[in-house]
Amino acid sequence: MGFGNNMTSFLLITLCLGIMMKMQDCQAKMVGQCHRAGGKSFVSIYCGHMKMIRINKVLHGTPLGPQDTEMCQSMEGDCIDENISGIYDWSACTGAQSCVQYVKQTQLADCKQKSKYLQVKYDCVSEHKVIDICKTNKKTLQNGFIRSTGYPLNYAQDEHCECKLKTQNGGKITTSIIDLSLLSKKHKCIDWMMLNDQAKEHVHCLHKDINTKTEWDTKLRVYFNAAKRSLKSDNSTVTSKAKGFWLQFTAPADDKVTVTCGPAKTRKPNKSNGNLIFDELNKKTRSSKKATRNSNQKKGGISQSTSSSNSFSSSMQLVFGFTLVTTLIVLL
Repeated sequence: MGFGNNMTSFLLITLCLGIMMKMQDCQAKMVGQCHRAGGKSFVSIYCGHMKMIRINKVLHGTPLGPQDTEMCQSMEGDCIDENISGIYDWSACTGAQSCVQYVKQTQLADCKQKSKYLQVKYDCVSEHKVIDICKTNKKTLQNGFIRSTGYPLNYAQDEHCECKLKTQNGGKITTSIIDLSLLSKKHKCIDWMMLNDQAKEHVHCLHKDINTKTEWDTKLRVYFNAAKRSLKSDNSTVTSKAKGFWLQFTAPADDKVTVTCGPAKTRKPNKSNGNLIFDELNKKTRSSKKATRNSNQKKGGISQSTSSSNSFSSSMQLVFGFTLVTTLIVLL
């Protein structure tokens, strides 16, 4: 009896520990703070050691009616505004273990009042679920994360790495870019991240499409290119504020993804792919080049027409001169 009870207790403890560890992989949290007119107020976002902050929802609000005005979080009946993404810069928080954000105040259009508080909902993602794209690794997960080496700090130059993802039961893979901060120079992407399957290929190098979900086939390749840079370009013309990238992948509930990562050969985007999607930066570059080319062609056409006209005029002058000389000779 004693042995049986001990075994039962051991199994229960093991099960509880397993559940706790699973819950700690991604902990949802919420924090709020009121705006103080007399001085600066701030929210403190904390996840702790080996955890990464992922911002989920941010809103401004103000109580309506008899609610306690000192409650610095949304209550039923409050006037709220969730479209405040442009008011705050969360780049210092995303991927970090902790951060601080000062509370700002905005005009709430729905109730024509100023906001009284800031509320932030976020996850604390365990680093055990985050795979380094440049480290040789193989894992099988229902959902997980991929990041560049060193994220959220600066990544190294001259790196070419990839992760190959494949579902076990033929389910579709869904991805979402949580953070993206890569080096660029003027209208040219220096470093970039590429995702492709058999049907489409997306190339990203700007902080855009954050948290936009994309569905892929049963197989997906994630490739990261960090170019080799000279000392001159590093010190003078290229920004150094580049964290890298952080990507989430998910399989259907009844499926899992096998992820194989590590160093890779240098690759380039497949320009012949009809579904190739570049960032707006590269689109603007191509548009700018096209406009310049068209302008030069127009100038060339005008110059050519002018040249032809001048040539015709010179020819007519020679003919007239020759005719005049011949007539004088005959008369003499």
